[in-house]
Amino acid sequence: MKEEKGLKAELKIIGEAKSKLQEIILKHFEKNGIQNIKQNGATVYLKKDIWAGREEGVTNEEAAQALQDAGLSEYVGLATQSLSAYLRELVREGEQIPEKLRGKIKITETFKIQSRSS
Repeated sequence: MKEEKGLKAELKIIGEAKSKLQEIILKHFEKNGIQNIKQNGATVYLKKDIWAGREEGVTNEEAAQALQDAGLSEYVGLATQSLSAYLRELVREGEQIPEKLRGKIKITETFKIQSRSS
């Protein structure tokens, strides 16, 4: 039990250090227009995610109505991950958010630092 607590504390410290490093790397990539870097047999790169959410001041009911009006009633009542996946696909295909969702549903882009073996 004591060992487990020690390991959890260590893991927390490592996670905090990782978050700080990711912030620094993300700012460096952004400032210098970098998409990826190869280093020591790994490729460090930016991963863009798109997330759906309600616009500021929009109620759940208003967002649900907008989804229904846009013919997307299958997303009403579901977690936003499903709607986010749908919107990611639209963006990938170069399409715009449906007109009836504008002003009700927003798209937020987030960037994370990821790595893979090169």
